[in-house]
Amino acid sequence: MIPLQASALSPKDQGAEARYLGMYRALLEEGSFFYAVPHDPKQVAGWNLTHSMQRNFDLAQSAHPADWWDAHDTRFFWNRRLMEDFHRDELRHWVVPLIRGYVDQRTAEADGRSFSLLLISRLSAERAGCRYTRRGADGQGHVANFVETEQILTVQERIYSLVQIRGSVPLVWAQQVNLKYKPKIALDTPTTNEAAMRAHFDTQTALYGKMTTISLLDQKGFEKGLDRAFAECADRVQHPNVRHVPFDFHTVCKGMHYENLSRLVAQIEPDIAAFGYFEAEGASAAPIRRQVGVFRSNCLDSLDRTGVVQSVLAKHVLTHQLRQEGLLGPQQEFAPALTLLFNTMRANNADACSLMYAGTAALKTDYTRTGKRTKLGALKDGYNSVLRYILNNFYEGRRQDGLDLF
Repeated sequence: MIPLQASALSPKDQGAEARYLGMYRALLEEGSFFYAVPHDPKQVAGWNLTHSMQRNFDLAQSAHPADWWDAHDTRFFWNRRLMEDFHRDELRHWVVPLIRGYVDQRTAEADGRSFSLLLISRLSAERAGCRYTRRGADGQGHVANFVETEQILTVQERIYSLVQIRGSVPLVWAQQVNLKYKPKIALDTPTTNEAAMRAHFDTQTALYGKMTTISLLDQKGFEKGLDRAFAECADRVQHPNVRHVPFDFHTVCKGMHYENLSRLVAQIEPDIAAFGYFEAEGASAAPIRRQVGVFRSNCLDSLDRTGVVQSVLAKHVLTHQLRQEGLLGPQQEFAPALTLLFNTMRANNADACSLMYAGTAALKTDYTRTGKRTKLGALKDGYNSVLRYILNNFYEGRRQDGLDLF
């Protein structure tokens, strides 16, 4: 970090400044920030990491291009506040937007042809926080742990993009840390929750089109009240562009039977076909097709169960795209090498999302990495669960202070 001027602070203030800088450094050294620099500095759209491929195409082909500063998606522009003083045309090339999340690109081969797979997760800065200090929605409809995950397949000049989103249950709710393993869930009034959900649904459908919400909460036990409140509020809101799909993950997949997730895929298959995905030939041509809807998944933390389901849906769509390109036969599934590559990317993404929100690697990644649930994976989940308990009860406050400062 480069100081803009020599320090004239008192010893007391210098101590406070050192603590603040320590918070910045701790956040930056997590390795969760990414940026992209354009080959042509004059081109902002088309190389904008804060946007999905579809939004980048829209910006590039817009008849009324936005101001270069406003061309960035404020949800994912993490250093926007730090860059405010550079909002002048002569300084625009000093502005490099940072996203917080995960980026991974791999090259693979099928049927003698190579292709690339790119995975980008963008964590929203609008209700940034840690697991227990940020839950649910605020009055504007921003939700905690909101992540847009984009899977981009490139076969020569052909580009495919699929976007999914996740986020905390869009109600006003909280869990106050009290040293219990599962702090009690506290919900706000139905009127407040209805307003927050409507605001959230309005925002997401304006951005993504139609939306199917997949709630993976338990429909009995500790999560029952939150699951019921979500369903009842969605029923009252009756948003014309939102369909709510409850799916009790733990009950359906009980006994490590994760193959039962095929039931969810069958249930939402019409929406998968209707929403589609983005497709274009080359970087400058008009899109061949657009993604017109999005799947929004959540569980209690919107981490572990959510990551598994997003992986299953992404693989389902990727299989269709590879078959369309002739890289897979009509009934052919992934080869072992491609399965390993895909699973590794998805499991690493799950770990990255979990580290940002909960402080540990994700749970259930043995299934994401290998395609099956194992006893060793369950033991690792137990270890990470204990570690989460310690971090969330004793260290989350400082991490939250750092995010608020940023």
